Amino acid sequence: MEGERRVAALDLGTNNCRLLVARCAGRGVFVPLRGFQLIVRLGEGLGVGGRLQPQAVARTLEALRVCARICAEEGVAAFRGILTAVGRLARDVDDFLRLAEAETGLRLEVVDEAEEARLSLLACLPLVDLRAPRSVILDVGGGSSEVIVPHREGPTVAASLPLGAVNATETFGDATDPAVYARIRAATLAELRARGFGALPPEPRAVLIGTSGTATVLAALTLGLHELSREAVDGARMDMEAVRATIRSVLAMSLDARRQHPVIGPGRADVLPAGAAILEAVAEHLGCGTFVAADRGPLDGLVRRLCGAALPPVAFRGASHGTDRDEMAKTVKKSAGRGRLSASSRRWLERQARDPFVRRAKAEGYRARSVYKLEEMDRRFGLLRPGMRVLDIGAAPGSWSQYAARRGCRVVAVDLLEIEPISGVEIVRGDVRDPAVQAELRARLGGPAQVVLSDLAPNTSGDKVSDRLRSEAACEEILAFVPEVLAAGGSLVLKLLRGAEAVVVPQARALFGKVRHVRPQATRAESSEIYLVCTDFRPPPSSVAAGGGSTGDSRASSPETTSSTGSGSRGASSSAASASRTEP
Repeated sequence: MEGERRVAALDLGTNNCRLLVARCAGRGVFVPLRGFQLIVRLGEGLGVGGRLQPQAVARTLEALRVCARICAEEGVAAFRGILTAVGRLARDVDDFLRLAEAETGLRLEVVDEAEEARLSLLACLPLVDLRAPRSVILDVGGGSSEVIVPHREGPTVAASLPLGAVNATETFGDATDPAVYARIRAATLAELRARGFGALPPEPRAVLIGTSGTATVLAALTLGLHELSREAVDGARMDMEAVRATIRSVLAMSLDARRQHPVIGPGRADVLPAGAAILEAVAEHLGCGTFVAADRGPLDGLVRRLCGAALPPVAFRGASHGTDRDEMAKTVKKSAGRGRLSASSRRWLERQARDPFVRRAKAEGYRARSVYKLEEMDRRFGLLRPGMRVLDIGAAPGSWSQYAARRGCRVVAVDLLEIEPISGVEIVRGDVRDPAVQAELRARLGGPAQVVLSDLAPNTSGDKVSDRLRSEAACEEILAFVPEVLAAGGSLVLKLLRGAEAVVVPQARALFGKVRHVRPQATRAESSEIYLVCTDFRPPPSSVAAGGGSTGDSRASSPETTSSTGSGSRGASSSAASASRTEP
């Protein structure tokens, strides 16, 4: 019978492992019986090569063994265990899932951002006051933050920001430093804007419902509690200004003081300031004047699902995809009518008018359709994370730099052509082969880059052999420069023309642990371009960047992609640096 079943749900995140055993008391209703929570930091060091670290896996397996024992003791009839952001980001997550099942008998799965948001919404729905001007649910996790906006009319909107308390701390540093705190806030705002969340005016009655360790700890501190208590915190309502005052007091505490505080504790002491920066930025951007704490989240949503509740519908938002379908067509018709267009120009404009990537770029404020090539590669390979130093070579007109800046990266762009200013991007006009320009780029970066982007291509002549040779030379010059600016473990995205692979790929493999061939969907059908996505940079010992910093070195290799370390450049000379981004 549904009301008598015992169920168990497990939520394994970047920071926490949480288990809840409950008795179903009706459809979507449950009575908690037993819980377990341990900070395991499974996502610790995940930004280094995108792989789970052995010590983090060992800690997590110990916690999972405890969870398996509890489930056996309680005789649960149904179980579901999920991984959230940590599972989505880890390249070796499948290996971990197999190991966890073999070691503990627990079968876990990775959920996407949309399901995570729906589970949080399901858990928090009882706290949503539809009489308020607006309510925003915010789950600040360890590796991502889910933003959910329920609407009285129309669909609930949700988005996942690739910023959490743990990865923001690892990426930006100690958020008690005012400059670091400001960078985390700025990165959060950039992620909100990239997903179409415009700034809203302050509204005292607008409610931010905070569900996470960050939210519940800040609520407990604001209430003056001496220990975390679900009964005291869950549903507690307070003025957002009081929460901001609590944040200021947390930032003023030393790390040891936070570790020893009974509410904060050693497991959250180092990451709470970064989580607070994310929470404060969301509250300010969406104009929320009231804060409600929710000691519940995806775990509670999982239990409600096991007890028969349906997931609420959510319109999940990656980035705003509005379009203006008619404007380009009108331009074609008007210009042709005035007799100003040649036949080739008319064909080009008509192609632009039909191109969905052109319409989307216009709607989202990007300067060129080529941005969606980078977006796809970033989505597939996890190249860009907030706080990274990024060098964009051959950057004009600037769409790749725009994308990286919106992802919260610190971007330096270089091109011989003039680039209109871009918020958050430092622009250098010059030839990337020029030693003086190279020195300026290194100075502007302020340290080795974690990612180098090159959508650069030489001007094509129509002769395939000549164009291939120009492409080879351009790529060789980029590969010769990479050791001067890229940190160990870093990544390179490199454009080349078909036919140049025979020369360029072996040189790339000499410098990188893994080299992948990619042809993004946004590439035009008639184009001969392809991209190399090169990861796990292994700098030659003599390189400038080799001793200057590192993103870490987690070297996943295969017979197809790994070769010995060495310089791949033949020192070719060409006019490569004078070319810039193509296919606008």
